[in-house]
Amino acid sequence: MEKQQKALWLALAALGLSGVLFHAAQRQGAIGGPISLPKQIWLCYALYAWYAVPVVLLTRQDIGPRLRRMYVGHLCWWGARAVVELWMLYVTISWTPLYGIAHDLIAIGWLTACAPALRPRLALEPAIALMPRPAARPAGASIGSASAPGSASISASISPSIHASDSPSVPRIPSTDLWNDFALRWASTIRIGLVPEIIFAAWFRHLNDGRVGVYFADASERFLAVNLATLVALLWAVPNLAMSLIALSPRRAPETQNARL
Repeated sequence: MEKQQKALWLALAALGLSGVLFHAAQRQGAIGGPISLPKQIWLCYALYAWYAVPVVLLTRQDIGPRLRRMYVGHLCWWGARAVVELWMLYVTISWTPLYGIAHDLIAIGWLTACAPALRPRLALEPAIALMPRPAARPAGASIGSASAPGSASISASISPSIHASDSPSVPRIPSTDLWNDFALRWASTIRIGLVPEIIFAAWFRHLNDGRVGVYFADASERFLAVNLATLVALLWAVPNLAMSLIALSPRRAPETQNARL
């Protein structure tokens, strides 16, 4: 298991433990009020998906340059929110869900504008030159079946995108590099997860009746519908997260060992 895989699992365990402690503290009267179990799980998932995973991805040296710039911008935006929100939550006691909704909409816009998932060849092409080239054909092989080794090398350097997409000997980039493929898909996972987050924030604001210093939906009947909706969102989020982490296992794609971006 690679160190980034270990980091992802350790971050998940750390956030799970922190969630248990945070849930207990809120029940004891901490600022923000009690938080329901579904909301606590969703909070841990959100912190993991929108902070921990992007940080781990940026520690990979083989992440494509456009993917890297996208996640750097994402973390700068979310880091700024963390500083402002924590100050407003626990110092000025003035945070409102409207700020979070505006922030989330801009975050979705950023990922949509630059997510390489929408144009994968443009995003990953700068690193295609590092992909293994097709093996030379044996002596006597038909000229029509493959170019000579020298000409293949020259044409590959001139037009790497053609070889990467047309040659059966060179796999497609997204399927041969688990981490770049994971980073591409995780950008979509973040955007999808922000949609229910925006809905929950607007819903909470409506149900909270303007109470100051109350930041979480508790287990009362007032927030029953919100908690049920959160459970539905978790039915997507948790399995998606589990499958994404399992898909990073090297045994799922051993051919990626020679496909570094």
